[in-house]
Amino acid sequence: MLPYVRVLDSEEKVFWIGVFESFGVEVAVDMVHGVDWFKNDLRDEPNAFVFCTGGWCRLSDDLDGVECAMVVICDADDVAWLWGKLVGKDRSGLNDYFLKGFVTERLVHDVEPVISMAPEALPSVDEPYSFRCKLFEDYDVKLFEVKRPRTEKPFTVLVDCFSSRGDEYFFSDVYGSKAWDSNRMECRYDFLFLQNLWSHLGLDGEFTMDVLKKRVDRCYPGEGRVAESEPIVYRSPLEDVEKLLEMRRIKRVKR
Repeated sequence: MLPYVRVLDSEEKVFWIGVFESFGVEVAVDMVHGVDWFKNDLRDEPNAFVFCTGGWCRLSDDLDGVECAMVVICDADDVAWLWGKLVGKDRSGLNDYFLKGFVTERLVHDVEPVISMAPEALPSVDEPYSFRCKLFEDYDVKLFEVKRPRTEKPFTVLVDCFSSRGDEYFFSDVYGSKAWDSNRMECRYDFLFLQNLWSHLGLDGEFTMDVLKKRVDRCYPGEGRVAESEPIVYRSPLEDVEKLLEMRRIKRVKR
């Protein structure tokens, strides 16, 4: 059985991301689902386990008080060996174990494989990130354009209702594009760039993944709360999106 791995949004996620990237495997973090969701979704899977730095147990066990950091599906004969290799210093054999291929049919909501083979050689990043933004007060919209090194098309994020939302929404909404992912090896400096940009814009505190999690939560209705609109991200220059704004204004005038 080929392993299926999903790192959860826990305090240990940074540790596990570092573990996987240390032997050339990219891993995504599930910012939406908690262990209870997986207990229900994988209730018929006998080989589902949860890992944390302190040990492992079956997903079907009583997990009260357990800080579950990762959901793993693998052969029962492999689970103790796998956990020991991941948290230990001797990680020999892990490359062959992980890089031989991964099941995708078990991945939830048709997302991309949680773990996949990383490039054998990662190119050095010898270009800077570029960033610019523009406020359109008449539309109550602000556009944020960021161009990643070694990419042809920039990402332009449209933050609507800007007067009530502010610059903070750019940092979560850029993740609305599947092509933007801080955990991908080839995009490994995205998160650091966003942290530096957060400070440069003078926002309070620091940029963490909690900012993204809160935005995801606000996209769902809750008690006394209407769901917010989903992020709007274009793979186009800021000027092209500005033209779309003008077209939207013209249509409203005609009405």
